[in-house]
Parts: sequence; C-alpha cells; structure tokens
Amino acid sequence: MDTQSRARKILRTKGISVLVATMPENVAYLTGFHLSTNIRQPMRRVYCAFAASESGGCRLVLPTGVLDVIHMQDVCADRYRTYGPFFVVDAETTAVLDESERAWGKMVRNNVPAIDFLSALTETLGELLEPGVVCAVDEGRITPQEWEALQRAFPGVKFAPGYEVLRRMRAVKSTREVEGIRTSTSITEQALWHTLNSMHEGMTEVEVASIFMRQVAEKGALPTLTCIGSGPRAGYPTVEPSDRRLRKGDTVRFDVGCLWEGWHSDMARTAIVGEPSKKQAQYYDALLEGEKAAIAAIRPGSLACDVFRTAVEVVRERGIPHYQRNHVGHGEGLEGYEHPLLNPNNCEPIEEGMVMCVETPYYEVGFGALHVEDTVVVTGNGTLSLTTIPRGLFIVE
Repeated sequence: MDTQSRARKILRTKGISVLVATMPENVAYLTGFHLSTNIRQPMRRVYCAFAASESGGCRLVLPTGVLDVIHMQDVCADRYRTYGPFFVVDAETTAVLDESERAWGKMVRNNVPAIDFLSALTETLGELLEPGVVCAVDEGRITPQEWEALQRAFPGVKFAPGYEVLRRMRAVKSTREVEGIRTSTSITEQALWHTLNSMHEGMTEVEVASIFMRQVAEKGALPTLTCIGSGPRAGYPTVEPSDRRLRKGDTVRFDVGCLWEGWHSDMARTAIVGEPSKKQAQYYDALLEGEKAAIAAIRPGSLACDVFRTAVEVVRERGIPHYQRNHVGHGEGLEGYEHPLLNPNNCEPIEEGMVMCVETPYYEVGFGALHVEDTVVVTGNGTLSLTTIPRGLFIVE
C-alpha cells in the first residue's frame, strides 16, 4: 500500500477529515517533498494539508523561494500555494527552451504568492474544512499563537494534535520507503567498509572520520552520524572524533549513518587495533549473540518489550552478566529515530513493513565500548537485513 492510501485509511478510521503536516519529515512522508536546505534553515515553513477523502487531495503550502523543488522533484501534491516575495523573471528569450524549462517558466508566470504562510495555510484549509469536521494539526512546527489563529478562522472545526498520528502512521513503510532506506544504508556500509580497510595504527580519529565522510559524500549522500572513538574515548556514547591516535589494543567504535534523498541510515561496527584481548573478544561475542537473538525474535505480532528482554537476557547469559540497556533498537526512515522503540516499556506489537535498527552497545569507563547495529525490515514471517557487511570484530593490522 502506498503512503497516501495508508494515510487515508488511518485518518478515516480515526474520524479525521484533514491532516496538516508541519514537520519536514511528515511533509515528505505525505508528498515526497524534501528540502536539503532545512539543515541550514530548520524553521522554513513547508506545510501539507492532506484530506482523508480522495476528492480533497493533497496540497502544499511553501515559500515562493522553494517553488523550484516542486518542479525538480516527483512531488505527489494536487495543488500548491506559495507565500512571501521571491523574484524569478520569466523573460522573453530567443533561446530554445526544452520542455522542462517551459514548464518552469509557466510555474513562475502563473504563481501569485500569499502575504505570509498563515494566510496561505488559511486559504488552503478554507477549501477543505467544513463545520463539525476534525482537523488534526502536526504540532511539531506551529506556535500556540498560530494554532489559536486557525481556531479563530474556523470556529466550527475541531482541531486536534496530529504529530503522534503521523509518527505512528509512518512506522510501517511502503516499498518505495524501504528502497530509500536500503540505498541510504548501502551508502553507509560501503563507506564504513572502505574506512575499516583503510585504517592503520597511528591514524587519528579525525583522519578515520574524514575517510568515512568523504566516501559518503562521493556517493551523493550527507554524513549525519559520525560517532567514531578509539580506546577509552570509544566509551563516550556521543563521541566526536578527536586528534587521538590509534594504538595497539584499542577498540574503535563506529556508530555511523547518512542522509540520502531524505532517508536516514544508522549502523555500528567495532574494530580492534591488533589482536583483541580476552575481554574484548568475549564481550563482543556476547553482544553479537544478543543482537542476533533480538533480530530472530522480531516478526509480525511480537512485542517490542519482549524483543528487548530477549536481547538483554542473551547478552547476560553469554558473558556480560551486568549488562543493562535503555533500548535495543528503534525505527528508521525519514528521521533517525522513529517508532517503534525496542525498550522495556513499549509492549505494542511489531508490524510487517516496519524498518528497525537493532543494536546492543556496551559502554565502560576506562575500557571503551563495543557496538554492533544492523537495519532490518519486518517481513511476513521474520526479518530481512538491509545491512550486508560482516558483523564480527574487525581486526586492524
């Protein structure tokens, strides 16, 4: 089922007539519209008004200055409304225009922007809302004052929170979404594998990280997760690469990922400089067995909390009796952390089509850290791994 069909089915079940997405990830989910420049300008407003009925369609509200994104991307929206001044001239020219250029000129020529985003959104919703209906608004990127303004503009409409509706809606991925995550994951693991094979004693963490980031960039993606630490520094959960040089006996922890066309990836591997110690080998084997057990426990209908318990119990039984974790995995997709979270408090059932990063990291002050993490998609009777590189300890000669 495609994302818009799934969204409409869920909205009708919940009695919601119109859903307004405000977060970039939620807008991308409903329309395919994504802005890489949101990293630099996170508060740029692009909204989507999505109707539960087919006839209501899907409409975008966006700044005039990003109108070209609709032209360049395969955006699934029936209409759009821009706001704010931005000037692109559709001048007469003697040049021969191709079909794409003519279409862009038409968009520029016919576009008449609203004064501001709230005016554009109100006009758009005015075409969709009737008294008595429920309009769920993703509260992730709208101020209380703007929420109140919408309520004043549509006094007969019931406004309800929509952020959690969208988060849960996005938990089950379409085929297109899985393929996007697969590509992002493939870029990360290719870059990581190249980095592992390029490492040697004496390199700095920054030099190692630079190899990884350069490989990701060369493949057309953006490195977004580069937790790379060695020796005792590997034990910092959110470590940033430093000038520390790799030494014999070091553990080197990689928790890395990238962003490709709006899709996140996240995976972890551990390397040892030279021969691993008995503790390094024993502990890593225990963590790997725990991760394998967690993945084996994932299938449609299994509970997230049971997967968590399985992972922790196996790690303890296999060699780390004091092992503790707050979670052993999370959803992956348009955000780096999505629903579901594999923790002891989430006893909701896992569904076919969910994509999850499953992990069993271990951090110890003075010792460092060991970490393995893989991405899987839930199938009808188990899981399919989106990561392919070996999961054992990598030995740096």
